Amino acid sequence: MLGWFRRAAPPAPAHPDRLVQASVRSRFVVTMHDGGTFEGLLVDADDRVLVLVQASSLSPQGARIGVDGALYLERREIAYLQRPDGLPAPAEAEAVS
Repeated sequence: MLGWFRRAAPPAPAHPDRLVQASVRSRFVVTMHDGGTFEGLLVDADDRVLVLVQASSLSPQGARIGVDGALYLERREIAYLQRPDGLPAPAEAEAVS
């Protein structure tokens, strides 16, 4: 009956990495499923790994232990990411590296 009427195609879903890719060059605290915690500058990400540089391991007592080189974290092992207040925004982070 209404052959001329076609339903509009649904909008394409947002790319699953959209938020992560938009946050590259931002500082994050990353908490792992095993309780380990790291802080660093996110410089790259793909569907399996996040890469932090200028990274430190954070102890429960608040001590920072510097990580030598880049830190590669498997996404499946990450519980959550946090961008704390007071850390540089992306434009500020560019000036750091």
